[in-house]
Order: sequence, then C-alpha cells, then structure tokens
Amino acid sequence: MESQDNLISKEFLLELNRLVSLKELQLELLDNLGATIMWILNYAKKTNTDVPNLDGLLYLLGRINKTMRIMYPDDEPSD
Repeated sequence: MESQDNLISKEFLLELNRLVSLKELQLELLDNLGATIMWILNYAKKTNTDVPNLDGLLYLLGRINKTMRIMYPDDEPSD
C-alpha cells in the first residue's frame, strides 16, 4: 500500500509542477502582451497615428492588469 501512496504522491507532485509551469507561462505571455499593447499605444502617440479599435486594446490591457493582480496579489503597492 505504501508504494501506491508514493506513486500517487509522485503523480500529484508532477501534476502540480506542470500547473505551476503553466501559470508561469501564462503570466509571461500576459506580461508580454501588455508590454506590446503599451508599445503600440506609445508609438501611436509619438507618431500621431490613429489606433484601430483603441477601445478594444484598452479593454484588453485592463483585463491583463486585473488578471495579473489576481495571480500576483502580493505585488500590489501598499498605501
């Protein structure tokens, strides 16, 4: 019975490690997407270029920020 418990524990730890890796990948992708949107907005401002679907980009940027605050609650600035 003990070897079955070890097997379950190993499988659980492997799955947990996969989930942690997936979370890190998702956060990295969100961070890069947010940085890309900011670059687009800054470039458009500097070149006086209209951004198609600006509202959509701003909405997406807000969703990224909200997600990052949920996934990294300890990174919030203290008042």
